[in-house]
Amino acid sequence: MVVPAAVALDAAHGRFNAVRAWLDNSPPNAVNDVDARGKTLLFYCCMTFDASFGSAAGGKLVYTDENYQLARYLLSIGADASRGELGSNATPLHVVATRGHENSLPIASLLICAKADLNAVETRYGKTPLAWAIDTLYNEGREASTEGNNKGPLDVIVCFLRGGVSLDSVTGLGQSIEGYMQYAEEMLVGPELREDLHWIACKEMVAGVRKYGSWKAYRRAPHKSIIRLRSLFVRGRAKTADQRLARIANLPNGPCWKVLAFWRAAD
Repeated sequence: MVVPAAVALDAAHGRFNAVRAWLDNSPPNAVNDVDARGKTLLFYCCMTFDASFGSAAGGKLVYTDENYQLARYLLSIGADASRGELGSNATPLHVVATRGHENSLPIASLLICAKADLNAVETRYGKTPLAWAIDTLYNEGREASTEGNNKGPLDVIVCFLRGGVSLDSVTGLGQSIEGYMQYAEEMLVGPELREDLHWIACKEMVAGVRKYGSWKAYRRAPHKSIIRLRSLFVRGRAKTADQRLARIANLPNGPCWKVLAFWRAAD
């Protein structure tokens, strides 16, 4: 059945009771039905609503707790986290990738936990959610992130990297994420993008994941380095001017492992 426009709008607003009431009186699996525009309730929930435009077409950057709670409910009753919009195949993850606010992260994490396809390709531009997130980073997030005020776009990218997103073929031209970021620096924005603090951090993380093969391996690299360094210390084959590091490295095994246990595990 077709989702009524009023219910789609309720989903964009995060109106839990209104959406649930409609679903309770609808056939099974209505949660994955679409409206006249080819969008599911979950898609609208991820779009949010911008009152200044009078519709959910533009969307707003800030997700509310109501959006999060409704998305969680829709997923709990079987909403397809990867179902794309008819005509473009843009998925809820693509939509979340365009929202440049810090509270985009909970929604992104929710979708990934629900097995949303991180590598889904929309047909309009041939981009994955990661490429859309990069677009957001250099567009909406760039000026704010330079000042350190808005980590939203970068947080979503970290979420994607942690989830195992592919770094290759992120655009219709078959570009890797590194190639697309270089293209953004040279053709879309300009060399000043290389000075953006969050852009620099993103490039470093992408390089780390590429080098070590996964987010987990990248995050564990410093742990392995300190263990190797301690081994050299114990055998008298290494020295350091860092007194704190030297004290830790020269501790007996038991106390040393206790100290290192406080080092935050890779996430």
